[in-house]
Amino acid sequence: MFVGTWNVGGKPAEVGVDLKDWTQAHNIPPDLYIFGFQEIVPLNAANVLVKLSNKQMVGILLCVWVRAEIYQQVTNLKVSCVGTAIMGYMGNKGSVSISMTLYHTSFCFVCTHLASGEKENDRIHDYLSCVRQISIRYSSFSAIFLMFLVGWELVIVRCCNIFWVGDLNYRLASGYDDTPELLKKHEWQWQEGQIHFAPTYKHLINSDHYKCIKKGEPSTENKARILEDCDRILWRGKGMKQIIYARAESRFSDHRPVYFIFSSEIDT
Repeated sequence: MFVGTWNVGGKPAEVGVDLKDWTQAHNIPPDLYIFGFQEIVPLNAANVLVKLSNKQMVGILLCVWVRAEIYQQVTNLKVSCVGTAIMGYMGNKGSVSISMTLYHTSFCFVCTHLASGEKENDRIHDYLSCVRQISIRYSSFSAIFLMFLVGWELVIVRCCNIFWVGDLNYRLASGYDDTPELLKKHEWQWQEGQIHFAPTYKHLINSDHYKCIKKGEPSTENKARILEDCDRILWRGKGMKQIIYARAESRFSDHRPVYFIFSSEIDT
């Protein structure tokens, strides 16, 4: 499987934008492609796969593509949107998720754009809102009743192999190779590969240079930012093996795209 995330910065797609550095930077042909976008504008998908599902909420887009040979083995397909911005409903921040069963193995893919800024509690609130709403919408009545007894979060993290991707907007105060602080505070055993690539934000458009300020300095009208690895891919599940966790070098956005290649055991 290929899992990717990219904040495209709200820019219209340019003619000739080449995504090969992101989608084909490996020699392993995936059976599934999962693309998570933030601040998206419509893109034309390549016709090399059979599209399984896609869901868009304002600027957040999640697409799942599978090879034609296994398309008929996908069941229990569900999609969900959770808005967490103004009044907890606006969709410029929040999550889009797609769950499915491949043969007899369940997967849930979540694309998230969490609150920006230095207030960590805002991101915590967004994250918890997403987890609770996703758990409710993907569960039966009996499972929802169970949530009140054992906790909302336990349902989603126990029933599926999960991939949580997106612009998490976490800062680098403790070093960019750390798991986001929110996830350290809970024993949900999220995993993330070692980050051996440079911070993905904030780059100058069409440049390899950063547009940044030092920590503690105020941001100015040109919207300079502290360097951040806010574009992340987290996962949890059994029988999965990480092969690649890296960033690509497209200069289209002020974010660099990130991708994750992994193998998964499937119950047939």
